[in-house]
Amino acid sequence: MGRISSVERSRFKEEIISLLEKDWSYKEIWRYLKARYPGEKIPSYDAIRNFGNKWRREIREAVKTDEIRREVVAREVRSSILAAQQLRRNLEMCAEGLQALWDEWIRTRDYSKLRDLTNLITSANRSIELLLKFQEEISEMPLTEEEIFDRIMYCIQDFPVEYIQKFKKRWEEFEQLKGSR
Repeated sequence: MGRISSVERSRFKEEIISLLEKDWSYKEIWRYLKARYPGEKIPSYDAIRNFGNKWRREIREAVKTDEIRREVVAREVRSSILAAQQLRRNLEMCAEGLQALWDEWIRTRDYSKLRDLTNLITSANRSIELLLKFQEEISEMPLTEEEIFDRIMYCIQDFPVEYIQKFKKRWEEFEQLKGSR
């Protein structure tokens, strides 16, 4: 387990993160804190730099993990869709077989065909159950970024305008940061 840095223990951590999010250099952050809090013990330049490097590395890893997760989900969804399409074809074949057996039974009244008909109905029911299972899985797909943004904007519509504007600005900054990687 890693050692907790002086920045993480300090009361300045959130302020430092906020400045890192605005792309301030480590030296600018250190000078700013020194000027803003004269006489107080602030983290050293090296501590800020080490914390900032670790923080940026964690952000990059989180973005990469999120991208990998999205790729895996997309592959799973594609696989589920292919399986659902195959199940649909199987159901169509079952429907054709059922119709043929039913027509034959109506014509001959041969009760031995009822067992075949029952087996085919059971097979169709199993296929329908699997198709419904895939439908549930597909409907649980993660939201797109646009859908997430729209939901958040709806939720914060009663917030003060400056908070909403700050949120929008940070959202756009994050998109640009993500796009530059």
